[in-house]
Amino acid sequence: VEQTFSGERSLSKSTILEW
Repeated sequence: VEQTFSGERSLSKSTILEW
């Protein structure tokens, strides 16, 4: 579960950066 959360958080960061 932690791994998935970390992955989603990383994706969110990438999206915000691209935004």
